Amino acid sequence: MMKEGLKVQTTPVRDEDESFLFALFTSTREQELQAWGWDEAMQQHFLQMQWRAQCSSYSVQFPQAEHLLLCHDQQPVGRVILNHSQESLHLVDITLHPNFRGQGIGTRYLLTLQQEGSESGQSVILNVRTDNPARRLYERLGFASTGEDELYVRMAWHSKQK
Repeated sequence: MMKEGLKVQTTPVRDEDESFLFALFTSTREQELQAWGWDEAMQQHFLQMQWRAQCSSYSVQFPQAEHLLLCHDQQPVGRVILNHSQESLHLVDITLHPNFRGQGIGTRYLLTLQQEGSESGQSVILNVRTDNPARRLYERLGFASTGEDELYVRMAWHSKQK
């Protein structure tokens, strides 16, 4: 449920945000790592390796993408990677810290992105893991599946002005 008057801001990522971004990344992997039974040192090594791989992959695949902090009440609560093209706004990644999920922050950001797409005549596209509960949110906001593979569903929202 989205809170009335909820304010969500974005701000460009700076070098000094690296520790927050790494902590955010690790927060999304905690359950997975606990299931493996690794000690703390092994977990940290694995997480650092995965973090560097993700950063490298995104920078190669989307060199012009915007890297943004998602903020609520001036506090960073997530991150967004957004790649602009002539025909679409590609939401490469949106991650909210688990403590801030379910409060309408992601919904508010997506509605803002859809408004931007509507004003510019662009579609909003994204990929979501097939098992990610956020898929229901995307569907509720009018995103439709455009294809899938074993891991991901490609989804798009099209402006009514197109």
